[in-house]
Amino acid sequence: MDLQTAIDAIIKLDQSRLSGVTSQIPEPGVLRIITSLAAYEQAYVAFSFLRQRLFRRDNLEAAYHEVTLAISQLQSMENNVNLPPTAVLQSLTMWCDVREKMVKVYQTLSSFDFLDEGTCERLAADVNVISKLDLPFMVRTLGQSVHVLGLEVRSMLHLLLAELAIEQYSFKDASFHLFVAHDSLRKWESILIGNLKGNHASGDKKLNCSRELLSFMRRFAFSVANKIAIFFHRIITEKRVHLVPLSPIADGNSDAVGPALHLLAHYRRHTSAFNISLIYLIRPNIPFCAEGYTCSKRTTNEQLTGIQSFPAICSVPSDPPMEHWPNMISILQQELLPATSGNNPTRNDRLSGGYYSNLMTAYFKKSTASTPRSKGKPVHFYDKKVNATYILARVVPRIVVSIIFIGKHEERRGGHTNGFIDKLARQLEHGNVLASIHLR
Repeated sequence: MDLQTAIDAIIKLDQSRLSGVTSQIPEPGVLRIITSLAAYEQAYVAFSFLRQRLFRRDNLEAAYHEVTLAISQLQSMENNVNLPPTAVLQSLTMWCDVREKMVKVYQTLSSFDFLDEGTCERLAADVNVISKLDLPFMVRTLGQSVHVLGLEVRSMLHLLLAELAIEQYSFKDASFHLFVAHDSLRKWESILIGNLKGNHASGDKKLNCSRELLSFMRRFAFSVANKIAIFFHRIITEKRVHLVPLSPIADGNSDAVGPALHLLAHYRRHTSAFNISLIYLIRPNIPFCAEGYTCSKRTTNEQLTGIQSFPAICSVPSDPPMEHWPNMISILQQELLPATSGNNPTRNDRLSGGYYSNLMTAYFKKSTASTPRSKGKPVHFYDKKVNATYILARVVPRIVVSIIFIGKHEERRGGHTNGFIDKLARQLEHGNVLASIHLR
């Protein structure tokens, strides 16, 4: 009995090949496990478990758990010569455990309209636990095709870690985690395409089915790369960092600039705004480094004061107009910060300390439930002394967008500003990506 061949056929979604293999399995219990796994894998990679309960066949999380129980029963049959080796049964149990836990991760993501830091923190901790399983052992016993499970877990973990590094304004770590995630996705797709070669009749259909999961991961990776491009726009521009290797192609879009920056340029072009800047709200208890490096607690970096404590991390068309900055900061402090007790957004202040030595576990700290989304109505102010109109709005908990118009600017009904702010928020909080896996 060649279980590796059966497992390979399951990963490849090759039903005809699987049928030929299962006919040679003498043990009914093993046969039931293999056929169940084949059905559940198709549902998993096609994301059918995210459909409304009325339209899906199984509770996939419970289904994988039932397979685990069935394997446990087989392991108790010591005198059955038709059973596969113990190592194979252990690996099958691990496979079900990985899938069961990852189903919870995707279900959690699909239940949110946006990804806040608290949710990301908890999911990263959960996926990190999955990554600690002996996945190489599973590959050795079940075959190379099972490597896609480890690549999926690795991709998700590093995308979540990249997201957390962005929120802590750590350019180096965010880029590192995105690179690892992109590398894992590339290997994953390479295995998937290699698996389907030689079966021209149904290869395209299988590839499309398998890519429901893979396509979501690539869209998520592109969204994280887009956020890096705008959060660290000043650093990238000054250092001329080449982001193309970090930006996986999503839906044929290989633009390294990113849609968020295009959104800023599009709004400015349509409204003739003098300047658009994104102001990063520094955490009082975490040292901030303008170059995007996480500062060690052992360093003696002086805390930024005055207008320097409200850095513009992205500014269109060029550097922020510092002659307007005192006015902007005054409005920001009076109108936007009091709701969160000063320069201290409640949703993100759960993370204390900016230095860490282990990139894999640095962000896993206990956190309370996340607060509601903080995006609010834009604040308009016209200063006749300098003949300028200022518009400020909290886009996401860590970012305030500031818009400057020369002269008196009045937003007309159906104007662009509210829509611009909402679209920017959806991009920075991955709202469009999460909407693609909402319960269907």
